[in-house]
Amino acid sequence: MKKWLIGIVVVLGFWGCSKDVNPYEGFKAYYFGDYHKAFQIYSQACESGDSFMCYNVAGMYENGLSVKKDTMRAFKYYTRACNAGIAISCNAAGKMLKEGVGIRQDLAKALQFYVLACQNGMALGCYSAGTMYYNKEGVQEDKAMTKELFGKACDLGDEKGCDIYKRLNEAGY
Repeated sequence: MKKWLIGIVVVLGFWGCSKDVNPYEGFKAYYFGDYHKAFQIYSQACESGDSFMCYNVAGMYENGLSVKKDTMRAFKYYTRACNAGIAISCNAAGKMLKEGVGIRQDLAKALQFYVLACQNGMALGCYSAGTMYYNKEGVQEDKAMTKELFGKACDLGDEKGCDIYKRLNEAGY
């Protein structure tokens, strides 16, 4: 599943890449298990300004594919891609901060990244931020914000977000 998701992101990032770098070749290399070649191509594309490829570099650092597992570098690249508007990267950075695995846990910053993912159109970011508000993880109770985030997750196609939004309405949020 993760291999498939990274592959899709690679293909989507193809159009934003430098003419000197062909991210499709990186996608092919990754798909066929040549992680070293994929990492080289992704890194070159990232340094050429392709933010989607920075997300892929981060994933390879996070999972130790062709490179030594390095969560701090992974976080750095996720943040770089997030700052360029790559929603899935914002979500990944938020997840790292929330879980605190290999990186210092920071619930307030995790929430900020989830909200950025949400603002960039990722339903999972909205759902994750809504869950943090609902569970009062790193934030004070804010029923209106909780409902808003689950509503936006629903609007973006997340069925669980729709279910929770409905239950919040029924509970008088």
